[in-house]
Amino acid sequence: MVASHRRPQAKRQTVESCLTLAIEALVRGRILLLGSQTNGTLYWTNAAGEQAAWVGYEADMMDPANSWLRLRFGAPDRQTGQQREVSQTVPLTATRPHVGGQRWWFVDDGYRVGRLYLPIGGERFREALINAAMRSFAA
Repeated sequence: MVASHRRPQAKRQTVESCLTLAIEALVRGRILLLGSQTNGTLYWTNAAGEQAAWVGYEADMMDPANSWLRLRFGAPDRQTGQQREVSQTVPLTATRPHVGGQRWWFVDDGYRVGRLYLPIGGERFREALINAAMRSFAA
């Protein structure tokens, strides 16, 4: 019998365990409002209804061609483990569906996406990793 030396595998994170930003909810909640600048705080709650996380935001949609959402939140420094403040600016873009109206998108690595995720201990809101992996595989 051959002994195998396996490293313990880290538990994979799922999108369900991440903080999620959905652009349609931000538009519906008037956090992202065309022709205006907004700011405030977004809160996430746990199953018990207690505040689990928060992210400060500032949005500028005065110019539809140059709209953005800036997020400010705490994240652990990878080297020291100490909390540090992170500021992330996410470009926004819009498309016009055939049925009319306007649909807003986050822009992540040049792609339009409707949701961004922040994994536990993450430093940046990103598109789901599975989608990014599929794009790189197809390239």
